[in-house]
Amino acid sequence: MRALTLFCMVCSLLEIAFAQPDTLWTQTFGGSLDDCGRSVQQTTDGGYIIVGSTDSFGTGYNSDVYLIKTDGLGNERWSRTYGGDNSDYGYCVQQITDGGYIITGMTQIGGSYWGPDVYLVKTDVLGNELWYRTFGGTDADWGYSVQQTFDGGYIIVGHTESFGAGNEDIYLIKTNYLGAEDWSHTFGGSGYDRGFSVQQTADSGFVFTGEYYDYNFNRFYVRLIKVNRWGAEVWSRSFGGGFNQGGYCVQQTTDGGFIVAGYISPYSPGYQNIYLIKTDESGDDLWSQVIGESSCDEGYSVQQTSDGGYIIAGSTVSNNNNNVYLVKTDGSGNELWSQMFGGSDHERGYSVQQTEDGGYIVAGVTTSLGAGNEDVYLIRVDSEGTIVEEPDPGNRVPLSCSYLSIAPNPFNPTTAISYQLSAVSHVNLSVYDVSGRKVATLVAGWRDAGSHEVTFDGSDLASGIYFCLMEVGEFVQTRKMVLMK
Repeated sequence: MRALTLFCMVCSLLEIAFAQPDTLWTQTFGGSLDDCGRSVQQTTDGGYIIVGSTDSFGTGYNSDVYLIKTDGLGNERWSRTYGGDNSDYGYCVQQITDGGYIITGMTQIGGSYWGPDVYLVKTDVLGNELWYRTFGGTDADWGYSVQQTFDGGYIIVGHTESFGAGNEDIYLIKTNYLGAEDWSHTFGGSGYDRGFSVQQTADSGFVFTGEYYDYNFNRFYVRLIKVNRWGAEVWSRSFGGGFNQGGYCVQQTTDGGFIVAGYISPYSPGYQNIYLIKTDESGDDLWSQVIGESSCDEGYSVQQTSDGGYIIAGSTVSNNNNNVYLVKTDGSGNELWSQMFGGSDHERGYSVQQTEDGGYIVAGVTTSLGAGNEDVYLIRVDSEGTIVEEPDPGNRVPLSCSYLSIAPNPFNPTTAISYQLSAVSHVNLSVYDVSGRKVATLVAGWRDAGSHEVTFDGSDLASGIYFCLMEVGEFVQTRKMVLMK
């Protein structure tokens, strides 16, 4: 009977093999006050690094920058806070070539409450601060995005009220590897111009996106600007057509062009959808898509995926509450699937990255879950549409096995299958084809507690979809595998 049940389980996977992904796990971080996650990246050890802000911890009277390091299952390994007595926020983090981290945001260290500065923090691999730098003038200056540059320095984009031509101007800062300013430039007119995302381009220049306010039409537009390696403008483009629109994230695509995600109000100022724009290498519009299912959708983060499509994280409204919104599109921006995450209150997804196994990691904020008013929200999903099995909550037993990990996937012809046991356990690990026929037995016996890895070799098998099935006591889990020769 159990063999028949397992066979039916494998066969049922065929019905969902290309459906929207399942959630592998979620984690929250924070205390009794407000805590938020704004940026996430998978680290070289397979874990994750998240930056945001915390009112629950730190040394300040208000918010501090909040840096969290987790393992591959989202379990916290360590956390650090940075800042002074007043409010400090972290908006972007990147692991750099020495294994440490670079963070940007804003700080009131050395300034007044109403005059924050751009904040740049360098840490070692354990999050210990090595140095920090501030940039700005007498008014408010913010850093929203940072990236290590080809020369080992850093590029930051944000906005400034201290410099430039208008009320707010886009603020682009290039530093050396010690954070000393090489140069800075402002971009904008007499109104409000803000930069939210920057990336170094293949030609060693930089591209950044944001929004600007046009007094003639009384509305915001998307701004996309390309500069050379010294920050001199090469071209500038604007996009829009609704009542208001802005760009929150930009990435250079494999064809040399750019993908931008943000928001657009196509019908009325109170109505908003995700705005996805694809350009060529000169910034000229190739296509754009308006994506959303509610009256208030925003796309805060976009990344080109390994299949040539795009993954977008943002927020959407359901049952009068904001939810994390994750959207997958094809290479032309057509929606393939979307998912919402959240509870009875409000959530937002600010950052998304495709993981090494083809899944996705999302960071944001939740008020439905966790320990306090707001908590950092970390969500891990699988791109393959596979099933995650857990014991019946009504008859819960301690789990002795963590989720299966398969990498690479797709593979040719071998892949590594890893799992962890919290106690000595009897393990059955097998591979089935799409007809439910077992093609390999990888493990059949007792294994000690700890991490385990086996290699599956598909040299004698045809290209196609296979399923790896693991049994540890009453715990059963299945993962889809794609052999591509």
